[in-house]
Amino acid sequence: MKKSISKFIKSLLLVSLVICLYNTSGSSQTKLTKTNTNAERQALEVWKNKIEWQQKREPDDYRKFIAHFKDVFNSDDMTKILDHTSELMLKETPAEKVVGFLNFFKNDHGKIKSMRFKYFDKRNQRRDAEELAVYFLEFENGTQWEFRVGVNESLKMTRYVITDNNYNEDLPLVKSRTRLSLPFEKGEEWFVLWGGETQEDNYHVVSRSQKNAFDFVIRHPWNNKSYKTDGKTNEDYYAFGKPVYSPANGTIVKVIDGVNDNEIGKMNPKQLTGNTVIIRSQNGEYILLAHFKDNTIKVKENDKVKIGDLLGLCGTSGNSSEPHLHMQVMDKPEMKDATGLKIYFDSVVLNGESPTINYSPVRGNSVKRK
Repeated sequence: MKKSISKFIKSLLLVSLVICLYNTSGSSQTKLTKTNTNAERQALEVWKNKIEWQQKREPDDYRKFIAHFKDVFNSDDMTKILDHTSELMLKETPAEKVVGFLNFFKNDHGKIKSMRFKYFDKRNQRRDAEELAVYFLEFENGTQWEFRVGVNESLKMTRYVITDNNYNEDLPLVKSRTRLSLPFEKGEEWFVLWGGETQEDNYHVVSRSQKNAFDFVIRHPWNNKSYKTDGKTNEDYYAFGKPVYSPANGTIVKVIDGVNDNEIGKMNPKQLTGNTVIIRSQNGEYILLAHFKDNTIKVKENDKVKIGDLLGLCGTSGNSSEPHLHMQVMDKPEMKDATGLKIYFDSVVLNGESPTINYSPVRGNSVKRK
């Protein structure tokens, strides 16, 4: 390493010397320009080798964190991961969702069998993490995944993404070709809890099939709360039991019903989407609506539906900590195979103002169906 640094410094000195000579002797322009180019190439090559070496080396702080992560993941108490999670991440992604997703993943794949550092992904930068370290994970059921994680100076996790080996986080968002309407009662105002293209606005973006998914709740316009009194029961939430309508014309291709609604604050990661309806649009895209109230779905597979047809009532089944509606559009019917598509609604009354045509809401918007 010392030799590389020394070589790099010598190259810089050579570049400086050549530039100096060039500035004091115009008659040697051609020769000096060629020397300058060769020196720059040599310096660039040394710097490139240094960067590649850094990307292949696992720092001690990441090594310590990943050991803690594996111990917690394989333990009986996933909530301990919160002790190793930064405050910023918990502001952006609620604690129950951090823990809920990891529990869901563990239930599906078992404990972590082995972990191996691969490289640093320098393209993904966060406000409190300089890079994401990429690890190769193998689980008890034999599946293999990539784990991307950012760690700050306090050894606290600032971001994590679990992806398959073929996942490309830079995959561009493709706009849905399906005409979509908000799936609510006309004139009823809903709040976008999660929505948009960044992880700050939408924690779903870390999942390929949910890249542009939405979570909708109803909040009181004065106090901004989603419940009427103390928020301890499902019935206390404004969204619970509200009708959910078809956002598109199409055919029902999947219905899941009979999943119990959760108690407030508890989640069911084993049945991720809970009571669910999937519609195949006339353009061959798939609209998934999730977390319906138990035994309220009014449609069955192969039914034809139109925009505005009643599908069921909003609930809190599946991986849901409070009553809300989850909606996403995919290019394939199964989440494990699908890529999420960018959702634009045909006509939206945004934040109580004039209707907006062809709009994709973001976190913090209040939206009404015209």
